[in-house]
Amino acid sequence: MGGATGVLGAELVSSHEPEATYAASRHTSVVPLHWLYFGYCDVCGLWNTLRHYLEGASGTPVVSSQPPSLDSQGGVSVLAILTYHSLDLSGSVLSVAPQQFAEHMAHLAHLGLQGMALREAVAHRNAHGTWPERGVVLTFDDGYANCYEAALPVLRQHGFTATVFLVSGHMGGYNDWEPPLERLGTQPMLNWEQVAALAKAGLEVGAHTVTHRELQRLTAAEVQSEIRTARDDIAKRLGMPVESFAYPFGSTSPQVCELVQREFRIACTTVLKRAATEPLHRLPRIDMYYIRSLPRLERLLTGRLDRYLAIRRWGRAVRRVLKGDA
Repeated sequence: MGGATGVLGAELVSSHEPEATYAASRHTSVVPLHWLYFGYCDVCGLWNTLRHYLEGASGTPVVSSQPPSLDSQGGVSVLAILTYHSLDLSGSVLSVAPQQFAEHMAHLAHLGLQGMALREAVAHRNAHGTWPERGVVLTFDDGYANCYEAALPVLRQHGFTATVFLVSGHMGGYNDWEPPLERLGTQPMLNWEQVAALAKAGLEVGAHTVTHRELQRLTAAEVQSEIRTARDDIAKRLGMPVESFAYPFGSTSPQVCELVQREFRIACTTVLKRAATEPLHRLPRIDMYYIRSLPRLERLLTGRLDRYLAIRRWGRAVRRVLKGDA
């Protein structure tokens, strides 16, 4: 019992995670009153999560180890939406090794699961009210060139699709919208010819703004410019509509969500959980930084990792309030 609690404690306070590291030390500000309120609610939620964890450790089941049951439509109530960024060997918090990615995809195929684009899963939910049976959504943020070089051949091998969210103003360039992360360094981004090849292969192409700015810190006019220009640039280059969006840094607010909802049919956050009944413009995702091992991936897919993800969510929220991030 003591060992388990120690691990949880270490996991909770760690700041070595994609969202915390990616946006760390960007600014210091006064804590808004509404964030103090949400922080209080999140601390309460953290306590309840820990309490249930301890009850579960004592023998009371908290999360079923069985896959979710199917309904009459052949669907399920929850869906894992996985997030990858760069496939490289740097070991950064945004990186997964190409071989590791290949192992993830092979394991999904071995389990009889289908890797798919976000639009495919949402089409099933709109038609049937449930997420697709045996489906796992694969997403790639930012648009690193190694998505074409390392991911596409593996996806083709297994007959999988995915959604790629582009920082449109950096296509054909580098990840220099801010100083590159430690270890990751400067990485080349997809060029438009590669983006077209991804789309031709059946991958969905979505928008991730023009310059990867934190939207909740911008004016409404700036937000509209970032999201509309990205959408229009991609649509013009590919000759097809762009319906999906991912919030940079997971940075959002009710006002930002409202603006995004006007322009896109689907939008993804960085909230760490499997998708259930959330609005389509606030879908949660799971960053694969946390799920690199195959046993942990399988626990995620069967619901046995839900407690772990919940504790990490509360830890993130507490850190944001303490650091004064709006």
